[in-house]
Amino acid sequence: MKKNLVLSIFILCSSVLIAQPKVVNTAEVVIVPFDNGLVMNPSWSPDGKLIAFTFEKHEGIWISDSNGDNIRELSSDKGAGFGYSWSHDSKKIVARTVSKIDGRRYHNIKVYDVNTMEEKVLFSERRDLKGLPQWSEDGSRVTIDTESGVKSVALRDDSLKSSILEEVEDFDFPEFEGRYIFNRRLSPDRSSTVFQVSGKGLYIANSDGSDLRYLGLGEQAAWMPCGDYIIVTIVDDDGKVITAADLYSVDVKTGDYSSLFEDESFLSLNPHVSADGAYLLFDNPQDGSIYRLELN
Repeated sequence: MKKNLVLSIFILCSSVLIAQPKVVNTAEVVIVPFDNGLVMNPSWSPDGKLIAFTFEKHEGIWISDSNGDNIRELSSDKGAGFGYSWSHDSKKIVARTVSKIDGRRYHNIKVYDVNTMEEKVLFSERRDLKGLPQWSEDGSRVTIDTESGVKSVALRDDSLKSSILEEVEDFDFPEFEGRYIFNRRLSPDRSSTVFQVSGKGLYIANSDGSDLRYLGLGEQAAWMPCGDYIIVTIVDDDGKVITAADLYSVDVKTGDYSSLFEDESFLSLNPHVSADGAYLLFDNPQDGSIYRLELN
């Protein structure tokens, strides 16, 4: 899996001149609100054929074709749309859901099959989950950070019928002890990770935790496919509500920021770049829709 992934990235990046991404058209609406709810947090499937998204308060996960047509519900679980993740083969989505029992809040980890609409519970009614679930490098396992360490659930087959729990190694950043690390994003070749630290900003490190570097401001980082740039949202607020949210590209080697998309009629949140780097999705809470930008 890793060799195929690296080869695909090499072919894509060697066929184009690696340059700072730029927007080549105006924002085009792809999915509009329905069922009296705002749509948000869009994510391309790795093969570019599908878009996943959620409703306000991250309730449920929905799927559409790449042009926004053929919308169908994958899950109605509360919290599922907060930090979900596509499998490498675009066949499944893993998510952390929320349930309440006797007034107490619990987390569950579920895997959803986007073709059969079946689901499998990997972790049920847990209060010790610290992060969001992620797919392993070969796509056969789901990992999750818990208070007792990182756990890995190996899916035995495509049918989601059985699994086995394993322990895996993890790294920590002593520099950020007592602070919350969130919105971790692995680079396409899985060699680097960007993440936010509460009260500190945006950082990048090698995927083993080495070579930690501060990048600056920015939220909700999305990698360009060649791994040389990320797209981030920079948000302003008045202490109560968001007053501006614009998209910037960041050169991860130099830390240089460049404006990508600024428009007063948009609050551009939750950017996500397609695997070929040709399009970017974001949501706009101003009108509750999901938009697409073409990139070059």
